[in-house]
Amino acid sequence: GKMVCSFACAEKIEERARLEELRAKVAVLANLAVRAPQGVERTRARERLAEIAAYATEPVRTQALEALRRIEGG
Repeated sequence: GKMVCSFACAEKIEERARLEELRAKVAVLANLAVRAPQGVERTRARERLAEIAAYATEPVRTQALEALRRIEGG
């Protein structure tokens, strides 16, 4: 027969999908913040990364913090 995923299993799958989505978003924001000229876009990207770093779980938090460090370092 067909395997049915438990609620806990389904939650884990959703959580993993959200994590992957956030990781991809962090990568995009990091690139944007580095490439964008000084100004609004770069500031927004930096703010969004700081926000993600503040509320995300690992490993996304570390990824966002590292991206912020790279941006600050130039």
